[in-house]
Amino acid sequence: MDFMIVNDLLLECLRAAVLIALLAILFLRGNYTSLSRHPGWKCILVGFILITLATLLDITDEIPGLERFVLIGDTPYEAFLEKMPGYLLGYFLVLVGFYRMIPSLQRAEQNEQALQESEKRLKQLFRSNPDPLILIKSDNRNIFDVNRAFEHLTGYDRHAVIDKQLSELSFWRSSEEKNNFYDQLDQFEKIDNFATELLMRNQSVRNMLLSAQTVKFAGEAFILIGLRDISKIKEAEKALIEVDQMRQEFISTAAHELRTPLSVLLGYCELLSDPELAGQLSGQRRQEALDMIKEKGLVLAQIIDDLLDINRIQAGMKFDIQFKSVNPNLLLKKAFEEFKLKAPNRDILCQLPEADDLRLTCDGQRIIQVIENMLSNAVKYTRGKGLVKLAGADSPDGYEISVTDDGIGMTPDQIERIFDKFYRVDSSNTAVGGLGLGMNIVKEIVDAHHGTITIDSSLGKGTCVKITLPKK
Repeated sequence: MDFMIVNDLLLECLRAAVLIALLAILFLRGNYTSLSRHPGWKCILVGFILITLATLLDITDEIPGLERFVLIGDTPYEAFLEKMPGYLLGYFLVLVGFYRMIPSLQRAEQNEQALQESEKRLKQLFRSNPDPLILIKSDNRNIFDVNRAFEHLTGYDRHAVIDKQLSELSFWRSSEEKNNFYDQLDQFEKIDNFATELLMRNQSVRNMLLSAQTVKFAGEAFILIGLRDISKIKEAEKALIEVDQMRQEFISTAAHELRTPLSVLLGYCELLSDPELAGQLSGQRRQEALDMIKEKGLVLAQIIDDLLDINRIQAGMKFDIQFKSVNPNLLLKKAFEEFKLKAPNRDILCQLPEADDLRLTCDGQRIIQVIENMLSNAVKYTRGKGLVKLAGADSPDGYEISVTDDGIGMTPDQIERIFDKFYRVDSSNTAVGGLGLGMNIVKEIVDAHHGTITIDSSLGKGTCVKITLPKK
């Protein structure tokens, strides 16, 4: 075999290798989509087959001893001319195929890029969504991914939960509700607002609404579960129920509180209006009747005032405070004397600072109302004729007013709730009057004066309520 033959053979082999490589590249480019879907693929395939066959024939022509088996013409030149149509037709088909296929391949590549970008955006939206989300594989129900909101809510780290079942996280508080949720998931393609209680990683319980639906992501089927925390809504509903119960108790109590003095008033009025019965009364007895009518009238007036004040508070209206410079000692004396008329048989002590030139800028009538409410509560919750002490004191922080009793006292929970509307320390004791409004009104008036109020109480030992009012 001479040099020229070897050279031609190498060139023919190189050409054949190039053709085979190009064919292989086409197959490889079809990894994202089938080549058969692209127009022109059959032309390219047939063209390559024709070119490859023609090339193989040329290669065998260059090998000594084989030309007699494959040589078509009488001479190599004639044989080449006879094979030329195969080359031309093959290359033509390849060119036509590429002309038709390349735009389709470009569109497919663009679509693939767009799909990748879309999936990337979906992943970003999934991770940054403000609502807690869980992505579960449809086939095995393993967790595929969770977003940041889920991590923040539950306390579970994303990498710690992937490829795990929700049941492995001790997520469900009730196995019955868990089974019910999965049964609905198997039966229906979509679940809306499935109410349940879930355990967080710190073992706290949250009231949740679960929603689920099947979605396609990255060409696979998943179940997307959304979580909505309704714990605050449940707490608000519970609070509303409690308030409603307190209001119902208040209505019943208010009816009782109004009926009692009203019955006394009507009874004494009927007695005094009957000439025969009234003529039988002594002067002292007649005066006692008039005093009782006055006392019960004051009670009714106080109840009405409290109702008007609490209605003003609920309507968001502030107290009409008339600030004036007054002597706080005189306010305490007046409040003490007025209250003694209402409770003449109770042992009440009043202690005032020796200095008589003290000045306090406040609404004197409202402060008297505060003191009388404080004294009224102390008397109500003091056993028998226990001592109630009203005291005033000058301090660097302002003027202090305190009411101390040795009554039933309060628990820390009762102290925390004492300023709530309609709350009574001992609502079970019908002998203890009141609407549960007094301390709420006291707090509102003190706040309007920019003052402070503190309560020191021990169950069974008594209570001390202290308010501090700024001097200016």
